[in-house]
Amino acid sequence: MKKYIFSLVLLLSAMTTRAQDEIVVNYLGPRPGIVDFVNAILSQEDLGESLGFVADNWERLRSGWTLGEGVTFMTDAPNGYARFDYNDEDGGHGYTEFCYWNCSDGLHKLVGVNTGYTLHGKPIETECTGLEFYTYENRSRTMTSTSVYDLGCRVQVTPPVSYELPRKGKDIKATIHDERQKVHIVMKWNGSKFNQEQVQNRSGR
Repeated sequence: MKKYIFSLVLLLSAMTTRAQDEIVVNYLGPRPGIVDFVNAILSQEDLGESLGFVADNWERLRSGWTLGEGVTFMTDAPNGYARFDYNDEDGGHGYTEFCYWNCSDGLHKLVGVNTGYTLHGKPIETECTGLEFYTYENRSRTMTSTSVYDLGCRVQVTPPVSYELPRKGKDIKATIHDERQKVHIVMKWNGSKFNQEQVQNRSGR
């Protein structure tokens, strides 16, 4: 009896964890769009300070309120892209991008989030900056967090790296900000993951 109860507890715990990991995407019409994905991501609890700030402004925008000075939030539904920008009093500029890709299997979509910050024009890496991804399943209308390593789009270097999600096209652009030069990398989408290709370097001076 104790063994049965213990097994039941483990099963319920696993089910609860899975439910917490899955994000439900609510939408009207035949398929979700970028606004639906942004709304689902920013409706989560415990977003942290950076995305929490984005979520607060997203709620203000959806409620018809005016955003603060230096704050903008744009959505480009036809291209499946959204972007949040703000300027702070210290000369910093923060931004968060959202976009999604259709997977070649016809069953899933990949949703990307890119958060960046620059101070006086120079990129600053923090625990809040960088790429995040979610895999959306058409059948269940839910999405789950997906590792950047599994998708092949992690740049492991010491200098700061900034990313740019595609508003048009399908490829992610990454820039390594070395003191001597900038190294540009294009992450090409192949329908299920990304393949990295280094392109021309430009002097950082």
